[in-house]
Amino acid sequence: MTNAQDVADYLIIRASAAGNPVDQLKLQKLVYYAQAYHLAAFAEPLFADTVEAWRYGPAVRSVYSRFRSYGRTPIESQASQTPSLEAAARDWLDQVWSAFGGFSGPELANRTHGEAPYREAYDRRTSERSHEVIENDSMRDYYLDCYEEWQPGYVASMSAAYESVDSGRVASTACTFPVSLRAVYDC
Repeated sequence: MTNAQDVADYLIIRASAAGNPVDQLKLQKLVYYAQAYHLAAFAEPLFADTVEAWRYGPAVRSVYSRFRSYGRTPIESQASQTPSLEAAARDWLDQVWSAFGGFSGPELANRTHGEAPYREAYDRRTSERSHEVIENDSMRDYYLDCYEEWQPGYVASMSAAYESVDSGRVASTACTFPVSLRAVYDC
């Protein structure tokens, strides 16, 4: 399992390479979708950090703290090299970028605000300043319904890739989301 900081670093590098740098809002939503769909696909988290329901959508506190000085401006990569992620994790994040990288931060925030995992956690808040955890089970259950509708074979192929990486064998992780996650996202 990786950590949210490495996921964020990889997505920032990926975004910069694509000529589409991310700001804090967009980065938080990309990290969230990477976690949520990973839970749906593999029934395990991509990273251990918790995701919280904040005013502008799902957020990982450690990622926010690290990049808060950027405000609404594009985040420049602070990584001196690509984070040490397993090939399967990099492939997963490339797929997340392909699916969601074309959306703006406000577009992604609007999407998450309409989805049950965020709404339910946000509604549990005890005050305007509190941040409730979006439970992994909630993300997994919600996104699994969407995920299974459009990609029955992807989970099996990526699971095999992870098993190969775990056993030390080099795996082909050239799996792709069908058509595009964006095209089938509204389940």
